[in-house]
Amino acid sequence: MWLAAKLLGGTTPQILAAIRFDPEEPQTGLKPIKLEGADVRPQIDDFYKLLIDQRRRVQAAEKVATYADRPALRSAQQSLKILANSTSYGIFVEINVQQLDGSRSVTCYDHTGVGRLMTARKIEEPGRYYHPCSER
Repeated sequence: MWLAAKLLGGTTPQILAAIRFDPEEPQTGLKPIKLEGADVRPQIDDFYKLLIDQRRRVQAAEKVATYADRPALRSAQQSLKILANSTSYGIFVEINVQQLDGSRSVTCYDHTGVGRLMTARKIEEPGRYYHPCSER
C-alpha cells in the first residue's frame, strides 16, 4: 500500500491506528473432518491455508479431468472458494456484483471519499450488513 501511494500520489501515508488479533487456545472437543478430500484437523491445521491449498488441488484436477468429471470438480472448487471467503471475510464485506445491460457512468470513491466519474459495465452493491470498517 505504501509503495502504491508513493507512486500514485508522491506521499507516504501515515498510519494513525492499527488493531491486532491474537489467537486464543483452540476450543476443546473439536473433531477432524473431511472437506473435499482433505483431512481438516482443527487442533493442528491452519483452516484457511488448507482451504486455499485444497481449492488449488481441485482446480488442478479439473484441468486434467474427463469431460464427465469436470462439473463436479468445478462445483467442489467453487464451494471451497465460497467457504474460504465467507468464513474469513464474512458478511461485513459482502459485495453483490450486478451486470449492467450496457456501459453507464458511475462515480467511484477512493479511500479518502473523493469521487471520480468512470464508465462501468457492472457495479458492486454492498450486501445487507456491509460494514468493513467498524470500530470496536
